[in-house]
Amino acid sequence: MQTKALRAANTVTANRPELISLAVSEMLGALLEANDLSEKDLLSIHFTLTADLTSLNPATAARQKLHFNEVAMICSQEALIEDTLPLCVRALVLAQMPMAVPVRHVYLGQAASLREDWVGIQQNEGRD
Repeated sequence: MQTKALRAANTVTANRPELISLAVSEMLGALLEANDLSEKDLLSIHFTLTADLTSLNPATAARQKLHFNEVAMICSQEALIEDTLPLCVRALVLAQMPMAVPVRHVYLGQAASLREDWVGIQQNEGRD
């Protein structure tokens, strides 16, 4: 097994707790599924939020919706960069994975525009 870094991002349409919670749940659920992981494989998650998202800490959403009670989590605000994608939550996940298994990053919603190079590869990688 090897520690690997996985990235994920998702967007919401408004700064509402239920939307942030849903976005976090969808994003982490898709990341776990794409990489065949479970909570026990996760070491830590560092969430970031754009400055326009203030109604819910994503770690709270992960604990409440996904029951991630054994994973170390922290949240910080994204750097304030002009013309950045608004209403976006991102995650950097450290997980234990077999060395030979490639990492599959997940970008959902408008966040798919952040790494179009990965989205196309990720969708076609290893599939018929």
